[in-house]
Amino acid sequence: MEIKTRKGFVLTLDAIIALLVIFMSVAVTFSFIHQVRNYSPQSIKLRELSSDLLSVMEKNGYLEESVSDRTAVRSLLQDTPDGVCMMLEVTEGNSTIPTYAMQKTGCEGSTGKERVVLREEYVSWRSFVNDGEYYCAKITGWYK
Repeated sequence: MEIKTRKGFVLTLDAIIALLVIFMSVAVTFSFIHQVRNYSPQSIKLRELSSDLLSVMEKNGYLEESVSDRTAVRSLLQDTPDGVCMMLEVTEGNSTIPTYAMQKTGCEGSTGKERVVLREEYVSWRSFVNDGEYYCAKITGWYK
């Protein structure tokens, strides 16, 4: 009789361990599922607008031109839809300090390291070469 009790104990212990593994697997799966972010239509539009604006600047040569003349780039930033803010920062080489930065008029107070970001932003990057020098352009977009 003692052998049957021992056998039952081992089977029960085995079942408990199996259930713990299953519950842990389900918990891990649900935690990954809840981490997936659902983007709002406005967020998607902002991402597309930021990426498209930087692509237009790159393909039309405005980024290269902006190293010496920022008129075309400034005009493109101003032509973005009302309610949308854009900031362009261009750095030379491996520098972390921007060579220049500009943003859409009406979006002041949003630049600098001291800013506190309490809004949803989208950042897009492009690199380009001008007169043999490597530059990196970063555009940040957000809603007012």
